[in-house]
Amino acid sequence: MGSQLFRELPPWTLILKIFHSLCVPTEFPATFQRGTLTIINMEYLLSELHPYYKPNKAALYLERDLGPKEWITILRHLCEVHGYELSSKETTRDGKKTVFYTIQRTAAAKVPLKIDFS
Repeated sequence: MGSQLFRELPPWTLILKIFHSLCVPTEFPATFQRGTLTIINMEYLLSELHPYYKPNKAALYLERDLGPKEWITILRHLCEVHGYELSSKETTRDGKKTVFYTIQRTAAAKVPLKIDFS
């Protein structure tokens, strides 16, 4: 059965470029918060990612203003098709809510755990 989101599987190297550009750790399990994402000049990555999404899904997920929440959704899509899980955990401390996101490998993961960008 094919993917409901993608016409072709996005390469893991493109996904890691997105992680790197958003300042998401690339050693798994990786933990981050929405506020730590860096969303500046991401248009070039959207243009690279666009051909992999089905046209109706690209219109829904990629062709609009993308903030941290939308990028987390895109990360979730990309992780799932490569056997990784992006989960969230909400904590409250001193009345302040914080959401931590974790990317971890599942048993179905087909790609390496780490890449070096140096």
